[in-house]
Amino acid sequence: RQSTFDQCLFIGERVIVISWVDDFLLYSPKEEWIEEKVEQLRAKGVDLNQEGDTNGFLGVDIERSDDGQEITLSQTGLIERIIKSLGLEEDKCNSYTPDEYGALHKDAEGTAC
Repeated sequence: RQSTFDQCLFIGERVIVISWVDDFLLYSPKEEWIEEKVEQLRAKGVDLNQEGDTNGFLGVDIERSDDGQEITLSQTGLIERIIKSLGLEEDKCNSYTPDEYGALHKDAEGTAC
């Protein structure tokens, strides 16, 4: 059944499904229950590719500390695409910092925003 709190959350008796556009996360205490749900979805025509775990869901890498007390989220793939699209790859960077250019001053002749 669909959650009343979040339309992307579906709670079954044995499997919880989180969906986002064309991505799904399935959680269950038993792997076999997840496999059953995947087969049910495929039988209904849903084209699924199994990734294995939550790493990479929506481009977010999820890491849990050894003691289980901390979760770290990172988006290195997105960061790398931004760096490349801006032409800031390591071999193209220079050693200048913003401070080397001096402070920006008010443009007295400019127009108000």
